[in-house]
Amino acid sequence: MTYQYIAGVTLRENVETYVKRDADEQLYQQLIAGNICNIFNSRKMGKSSLAVRTTKRLREEAGYLCVTLDISGDGSELDSRDQWYDGMLDTLTSELDLDIDLYSWLDIHARLSKPKQFRKFIETVIFPQTTQNIVIFLDEIDSILSFKLPTGEKLPTDDFFAFIRSLYNLRASKPEYQRLNFCLLGVVTASDLIEDSRRTPFNVGEAIELKGFTYQQAAPFLQRGLEGKFQKKSEQVLRDILFWTDGQPFLTQKLCKLALENADATKPNIAELVQTYVIDNWEAQDNPELLRTIRKRIINNDQFQYNLTSRLLGIYQQILEQGRIAFDNSREHRELQLSGLVVKKNSHLEVYNRIYAQVFNRDWVQQELEKLCCPFREYLNSWIGSNREDTTQLLQANDLEEGLSWSQRKRLSDEMNDFLTESQRYDRQQLKQAKEKATKIIQLAQKGTQLERKGIQTLRLFNTPTDQRQTLRDAIQAGEDLQQLQAEWRELVQDDPELLKQSPATSPVFTLPEILSHIRQWRQLTGHSKSVTAVAFSPGGEYLATASGDKTAKLWNLQGEELITFTGHSNSVTAVAFSPGGEFLATASADKTAKLWNLQGEELITFTGHSNAVTAVAFSPGGEFLATASHDKTAKLWNLQGEELITFTGHFDSVTAVAFSPGGEFLATASWDNTAKLWNLQGESLITFTGHSNGVRGVAFSPGGEYLATASDDNTAKLWNLQGEELITFTGHSNWVRAVAFSPGGEYLATASSDNTAKLWNLQGEELITFTGHSKSVTAVAFSQGGEYLATASWDKTAKLWNLQGEELITFTGHSNWVRAVAFSPGGEYLATASWDKTAKLWNLQGRELITFAGHSNGVTAVAFSPGGEFLATASSDNTAKLWNLQGRELITFTGHSSSVMAVAFSPGGEYLATASWDNTAKLWNLQGDALTTFTGHSDEVIAVAFSPGGEYLATASRDNTVKVWDLQGNLLADFRGYKGNLLKGEPDFIELKSRVQSVCFSHDGKQIVAGYGDGKVRFWPFESLAELIARGKAWLGVEGGN
Repeated sequence: MTYQYIAGVTLRENVETYVKRDADEQLYQQLIAGNICNIFNSRKMGKSSLAVRTTKRLREEAGYLCVTLDISGDGSELDSRDQWYDGMLDTLTSELDLDIDLYSWLDIHARLSKPKQFRKFIETVIFPQTTQNIVIFLDEIDSILSFKLPTGEKLPTDDFFAFIRSLYNLRASKPEYQRLNFCLLGVVTASDLIEDSRRTPFNVGEAIELKGFTYQQAAPFLQRGLEGKFQKKSEQVLRDILFWTDGQPFLTQKLCKLALENADATKPNIAELVQTYVIDNWEAQDNPELLRTIRKRIINNDQFQYNLTSRLLGIYQQILEQGRIAFDNSREHRELQLSGLVVKKNSHLEVYNRIYAQVFNRDWVQQELEKLCCPFREYLNSWIGSNREDTTQLLQANDLEEGLSWSQRKRLSDEMNDFLTESQRYDRQQLKQAKEKATKIIQLAQKGTQLERKGIQTLRLFNTPTDQRQTLRDAIQAGEDLQQLQAEWRELVQDDPELLKQSPATSPVFTLPEILSHIRQWRQLTGHSKSVTAVAFSPGGEYLATASGDKTAKLWNLQGEELITFTGHSNSVTAVAFSPGGEFLATASADKTAKLWNLQGEELITFTGHSNAVTAVAFSPGGEFLATASHDKTAKLWNLQGEELITFTGHFDSVTAVAFSPGGEFLATASWDNTAKLWNLQGESLITFTGHSNGVRGVAFSPGGEYLATASDDNTAKLWNLQGEELITFTGHSNWVRAVAFSPGGEYLATASSDNTAKLWNLQGEELITFTGHSKSVTAVAFSQGGEYLATASWDKTAKLWNLQGEELITFTGHSNWVRAVAFSPGGEYLATASWDKTAKLWNLQGRELITFAGHSNGVTAVAFSPGGEFLATASSDNTAKLWNLQGRELITFTGHSSSVMAVAFSPGGEYLATASWDNTAKLWNLQGDALTTFTGHSDEVIAVAFSPGGEYLATASRDNTVKVWDLQGNLLADFRGYKGNLLKGEPDFIELKSRVQSVCFSHDGKQIVAGYGDGKVRFWPFESLAELIARGKAWLGVEGGN
């Protein structure tokens, strides 16, 4: 008969090479005695084969019913706890041949918990349908302990093993349970079965110890198969095999098989056989797997932590050096046993056999210990844990060089080799991408430089005599190019915060608002051969008439097409006007005449009578009269038949302008004699408007006719009533405006000034209240949350609380130096002050001092409450800002500025803090004190900072006389360097601001920037994004695409 030596699988019940050990009899007798049995040992020790043999014997010799439950339940298919329990009941139903519709039974008892269902199944189904004793073998229990369901939950194994223990305990009260017994098998210890330390451990059962074969045990079953080849040497061959395996079942069966296949029959050398087929290149030859299983248990088992692996290797190293060590039943000693690498003999641990000692020798231990010191172990473990998908854990650059250097002359695990190989591949890929990115950055930077030059050139051209519409088109194109460039830039550098802050170009941001602020050309009408002296719209707005020094007038539509040329004058045409009905055109000329035309270009009437150039012409509101003005110091009234009706005499110099009142009953004239005059249509001078210090060039009635406005070469404009009274003189503060604040409802504006006052205005520019009481400069102003109070701070060392009627309610005294700033809490119940005495103070509104915030080493320059009111921020000349709670505890110091911090502001959401400093920068911080962004671009001290209402923009004001707007990444969005003048106040069309800006804030809707200046004025700018500017430019051009 041919013997089969079988290694790596469970031996069938009739295999002749199965070796009986003491454990066979011990297990049988304990089960017969009714004791639960535990066979807990390392892998490949014959546990399952022992269970098969014992099952056969119990059935044949004792008439038992035996069922083997692999409670792993092919765990990869488990979806739920219920499926796990139901699967075990299904196996019991099948193996015990029970007569029941299991799943109908489960539906009936669905309200019971799964352990209670299991118990009821035993009592109502198994016991009634069987009379024999039953043994249930629970195999592979270690594989289920760490199994996780798809939900991520562990199977409730604690409940299950507590349930097994409870069935054993039921034997005392329910004798029928003495028929039911269990045998547990797995690579575990009893303490592993119930992990919850609050529950009773699994303390039932007899431990069945599995030892290696002795020669006496093995010879009857294994030697006979060797005799056919080795004959009389078969005994020595078996002894030599056991010398190397120490009876380890798997290795013993494997070496017997190798001996038959490979050993010399006459001179069998088992040592050489072991070296060649087991030890040399053992990882490749370990099939079926045993040695790798042992290594994984020590090194790579996920259920054990890194430091446990280190301890296991250290203990094993001691065993190798000392031969054996005393067993102390610690977790580490039990784990070494379960690995199979060591065995307990006479209360000591020693290496199981010589093969293990050769494979897992001192060099192996040292290598593994060095791997534990691997500089990239954490990255390796994370990469493996991500199923090798997380590329952020791979090594790059210097880390990769260090890892490769460390790995030299070391025998690495497959995982380590794979990790380093993948890191090299990824590093090369990243290097390639970095080079491509660098090239792209250079290309975008070059585009940015070209765009920068284009923006500057466009603005330069706009300021020269040129086609303004074309420069606007060029500016729009530059803006759109910048939008595209910025999008490409953000996508390219999104992972680089420093580059993300930079903008490849900025000039288009300045150019567009600059051009839109000053552009006056909507359509360019080309056709005249000399200068255009006057222009007028038709009453319906569909036509435009122009007058020119080329002696002609022209009629145009609003698309810029020339319709009619009016020829007939012998000198420059100086003025042009449409009749109220739009059917006639009147022209004035230096040839001393005026003319009347229809819109087909036919001359109807010539008005002759002036002795010098005619300078202006106007129709009466009803269209029945025409008025002319002339350098001959007169104005004249005509009917449309050309008859002179009235001559208006009284001016001492040229009459430059003429206008009818809306009702047609009055005529107004302007003259180089520094006056304007009001006349009735009988030629009587009613009023002379005196007050200008230079010639009056223009005159106009208000739409209601109650006011007259004049414009003069004395750089002023004035508003008058028709009694000749000057109504409005625009006066403000007499010294610098140092701060500005909107009321919560946005209907009022408060200003603080170095003239020792604060003022309240409506948004029509009307001054409502002047708050007087401070003896020195007022430095700050703030509204309460409800808008009913105003607080001011002053160099006179005080803060004051006022109502909006201008009444002083409370003076806050307590600072020993001047008060620099003041702020209300969001709820309006507290007031905070900042002082040059190095402190800030918290007050209630009754004037009681609550807390002093001391900690700055120089004057406190600003103070702000967080939006929630729980924190206070202070700025100081000690170059820092600080964050406090309202109990006065200092939480964070914000360091990074190189000069005084002059302003501080919370973002609307309260997550950021902004500071302004004399080091020419502003900074953005989180509330942990980290500087997130530095805003660079000002050429002088930054003195004010403000967030937009939505928190997405930051405005800064500087002593370089500019206000700038930024996004929170530090990109400059707008730069306000000048101001559009107010002609009614006599200001030029565009003002280059000479006075220093003192304060800045956003309007409530975020659409305007408001700043206070040292000349006592408050100025407003519209704030628009680049996209909004482009849209406005296209709207100006009147074509969607801007063509």
